[in-house]
Order: sequence, then structure tokens, then C-alpha cells
Amino acid sequence: MVSLPKPTWLTLPGGRVFSNGVIYAVGGFLPQALGLLLLPIFTRYLSTRDFGVLSYTVMLSSFFTMLGSLSIQTYIIRYYYDCKTAQEARQLFGTVFLFICFYNLALLGLAFLVLPFVFRMGNLQVPFYPYVEITLICTVIEVIGLIPLSYYRAKEQAVSYITLSLAMTFLNGGLSVYLVVGRDLGLLGRYYGQLLADGALLLVYLAILARIAEFRWNSRYIRKALTFCLPIVPAQFLASFASLSDRAILERFVSLGELGLYSVGFGIATVPTVVTTGIYSALQPYVCRLASENKLDAGIQTIKRFYLLLIMGLMFGVIALSEELVVVVTSPAFHESYKITSLLVMSILLQAYLSNVPSLYLMAAGKTKYESPVRFAGALVGFVMLLVLIPRFGIYGAGLSALAAALVTLGGYHLALRRESLVEWGFTRNVALMGAACAVGYGVRQIQTPFPVLTGAIKLCLVASLAAVAIWRESRSLKTPAQDLGLASASE
Repeated sequence: MVSLPKPTWLTLPGGRVFSNGVIYAVGGFLPQALGLLLLPIFTRYLSTRDFGVLSYTVMLSSFFTMLGSLSIQTYIIRYYYDCKTAQEARQLFGTVFLFICFYNLALLGLAFLVLPFVFRMGNLQVPFYPYVEITLICTVIEVIGLIPLSYYRAKEQAVSYITLSLAMTFLNGGLSVYLVVGRDLGLLGRYYGQLLADGALLLVYLAILARIAEFRWNSRYIRKALTFCLPIVPAQFLASFASLSDRAILERFVSLGELGLYSVGFGIATVPTVVTTGIYSALQPYVCRLASENKLDAGIQTIKRFYLLLIMGLMFGVIALSEELVVVVTSPAFHESYKITSLLVMSILLQAYLSNVPSLYLMAAGKTKYESPVRFAGALVGFVMLLVLIPRFGIYGAGLSALAAALVTLGGYHLALRRESLVEWGFTRNVALMGAACAVGYGVRQIQTPFPVLTGAIKLCLVASLAAVAIWRESRSLKTPAQDLGLASASE
């Protein structure tokens, strides 16, 4: 029998997944850190109205990115592994590039034709020219950039992916600071900086595509892509609606002070998503490769166990240390936000679990038709709960509504997976384990001493100790990836 290597956290749940996840997480954190560093600079040279314009165009960019990309990057990562030859892979990238270019140029032309009229008729405060105009052009370039970025993710080349992403971030930031501060262009400098950075990166994108793609139209790829992607797009819009609706309803029922506490608590509760998003970026191509090799059902069990432990650890750690985290990063006026942070982190990390386990499985299996109805059910329940609970419980009603929406969404995925998979998912047990981790976290949070530093140190030691025990016990019970995927073979 071949001797199999002892499993380590760098090989779970397969190959470079964990190490790539760390790289993606660091790469996701650096743009946020740069944004925080540049914020004091921009706030000195831009007015509150300028920031309002920026916020509005960022929202428009998010909308047109979803509409323009059609989640085509997910299709590329999933079906790259079905290409039997390098020539087929080149045709896949070339066909997708041509489709994205034609589609987005048509979309851009329509936007330039219709939106100026809409902005005039609606008396909108944000002028279409030049701010929205530049934003739309940059969005098209960035959608094109998703194709080479998807290539690096499909190839599991995390360093190349992050290098290209960070080049965009730092070039945009550097040019924007130069034009806003050095050339005294104000708000226009921010937009011209983005446009110049995107223009420079477009040349890089085209150079990469010239190397990896054959620019030849293949209708079969487009039909397959649309069948796969179109059910995902409404789910993305529903997720965006769900993330914005809580603030809109809270504004009508709570004071601006409470809304401020909620916003700060929400921001802190989303910090762990840097980790979960990084792991997802590494897991997605790995899971797609398993699907192409007909090993998805075998591999998903290891992934689910690994990810469940990660989510439990993050829930426990953030809840246990929520008060200390808030005290460190906010002023005294916001210290009470630790209470809503503890509640929101449960729903936020449960949503991350949904994306990384049941949703990822269905995507890899090509069953994207379930995404929209499942997400719609969760969004509908969440919206109704917001209307019912916020008038009674304020910001805590919003936190409970988010948790209810996540649980309903999980129930929807459970029903879909019962139809499409023979895997024993054990979602009820998983939710119970997450609940237990949260309960222990709440217990640790109650520890108090006369000295805040000592309190924080005790809590941190407890979190680290319990995490170490959990990792040790789990690593002893885990099989090697080869055994989990049925790859072990006998030989003399």
C-alpha cells in the first residue's frame, strides 16, 4: 500500500487551496487598508458632496458590473476544466472575450443614449457628464478584466491573480492622489485617475488575452454560458437588494445615532469575510476541477467539514472579542455597537457558509437554476421580517431578520440538494454546532475584570486555546485528501 502523507492544514481540503486562500485573503485586505490610508487625504481635498457623488457612482458601477459581466467569470472557472485540449481552452477564452466586448459595447451605447434623458427628467443631483459617463467606461474595462483574472483563478495561480488586482488598486490610488492633490483637480481628479488606471490595465488585459485566447466565435460556448449564467444574475441582484434594504427601513424607524451604531457594528462584523472570501476564491476552481473529474460528491464532505470548523471558529472568536474589537477601532460614542456586532456576525458568516458549501456545490454541478428561487425566498422572508421586527426591536430586529433570512436560504438549498445530490449534508447538525460556538463566544464575552487589558488578554487566551484544541482534534480525525477523494491506490 502506498504510504500517504500526514494531513496538514496546507493540504486541506486539497492541494494549494489553503495557502491560496491565505494569499487571496491578504490580497483582499490590502485594498481595504489602502482605502483607509487614503481616506484622510481625500477628505481634506474633497467635500461631503463630492463623497456623495462618489458613493452614487460606486453604486451604479456595482449594478452595471453585475449586468455587464453576467457572472461569466463563474462559467469560465467551472467549464475551463471540461476543456480536453489547450486549443479548446483558448477558444473558450476567445469566445467569451468577443461576447463580453460586443455585449458591453451595446450596453454602453444604450446607457449613453437613455441615461442622460433619465437624469434630466429625474432632476438627479449627480450630473451624468462627466462622472457617470467616466464610471460606465471604466466599468466596461473592468468587466473585460474579469476574463484574465478568471484565467488565473482557474489555473489556481493566486499570486498572479492578486498581482494583477493589486496593480489596478495601487495604480488607481496613486494616480487619483496625484490628480486630486498634486494637480488640484478635485473630484474630477478621482475619476480621471480611475480612467487612466483602467486604460493602462486594459493594455495588460489585452496582452494576457493575446497569449491565452484564440479570438474565434463559437456559438456553442455562448449558449452554454447563457444557460449557466442567466439564473445567477437575478440571485446577485437579490443579494444586493437584501444588503441595502435593512438600512433603508432602519432609517424610517430608528434615530440616526442608532443607525450609526448599526453601520459601525455591521462594518466590524464583515471583517471576517476577508478570510471567507479568500477561501472561496481558492475553493471555487478546486471544486470545479473535482466536478470535471466526477469526484465532487466525495470531495465536498471534506470541504464542508473544513469550512464548518472555520466558520465556527470565526463566529466564536468575533463574538468573544467583540467588545474589545469595538473599543480598539472606534471612539467611545460607538462602543455600544459591540452588541449588534455579535448578532450580525452570525448571519454574515452563515451567508458565507451558504456561498462556500451548498451554493458552490450546485454551481460546480451545473445546477444554477436553483440560485434565484432560493435566494428570492431568503430575501422575501428577510424583508418581511425587517418590516415586522425593526419597529419593535430597532437595530436588533434588523440583525434577527438577517439571521432568519440566512436560515430560510439554507433551507431552500437543502431542498434543492435533496433533489440533485445523494450526499448526506447534515445541515441541521451544522447549524446546531454553529449555535453552540456562538453560545460559547457569548459566554466568554461576559468575562470582566477591573482591568480592561487583563480582560482582553484572558479572552484572547481562551479563544486561542479553544481554537488550538479544535484544530488539533479535527486534524486527527481528517483523512488525507487522497483518501477522501478515493484516490488512494495499492502498489507493491
